[in-house]
Amino acid sequence: MPPTAEPRPIHESQASELGRLPSFPSLLFHTTLSISLDDGKPSGPFRIVFPLGTHATLKAAKTFASGALKQLGYDESDFEVYETRLNTDNEDTDSSSWPYGDGILIHAKRTGSHEFLVGISTTTNNSVLPTRDDDPSEIQLPHGSDHLYYIIQTKIDYAVDHSTGVESSDIEGVYLSRLEAITAAKKCLISDEIKKEDYTEYDEFDDDSFKDQWPFRDDVVVHAVSSVGENFLVAVRTVLDTHAHIFQM
Repeated sequence: MPPTAEPRPIHESQASELGRLPSFPSLLFHTTLSISLDDGKPSGPFRIVFPLGTHATLKAAKTFASGALKQLGYDESDFEVYETRLNTDNEDTDSSSWPYGDGILIHAKRTGSHEFLVGISTTTNNSVLPTRDDDPSEIQLPHGSDHLYYIIQTKIDYAVDHSTGVESSDIEGVYLSRLEAITAAKKCLISDEIKKEDYTEYDEFDDDSFKDQWPFRDDVVVHAVSSVGENFLVAVRTVLDTHAHIFQM
């Protein structure tokens, strides 16, 4: 897991605006968008997960998730299939027959291969971000920061399905700078117990051996293969990347 940062000092002007000591939530709730993707690269995952936003409460994250596709320029009528677990109050309905997983709130499918899953992922507040004074469900970014950098780890297990693999993705943490996120991303798959040498293959995007021939997406920082055939991809993405990708579709 990426390390937890120390609380950042509050700027004098920010402290004056807050009028109180800031509140630091222990958990963050991240809304994600999973898109089916076939970019022609055999090494890439079938699905790619993008961040959409981060909130300090689950209720606020659910409310945001309910309108996420609309904020990206889509309407329910744009999809052949549109299903949601949320009722009109943005609360969960009975999920016993919901086939997309506990963390997924909306499933939508367009003509062709584009399939969208909107969900919520929970992490610790590793960057020790405070809440906003006027809305404790929202995160207050420090002066000079306008967006977060998300570490997203994807595991593809080809031992289960040799053709496409069984895939899962999780947000491992959020950071205020790309450099911090990349540094933490390089530590996601290693620990005191697990070393780089324990993997059958372990690659980092800035290794000199790759130069301009990195075979994965540009936002992938680490690729590794375990001794039992599990493939790992660790990427750093932002909400800006999400909107850029949607615009290109």
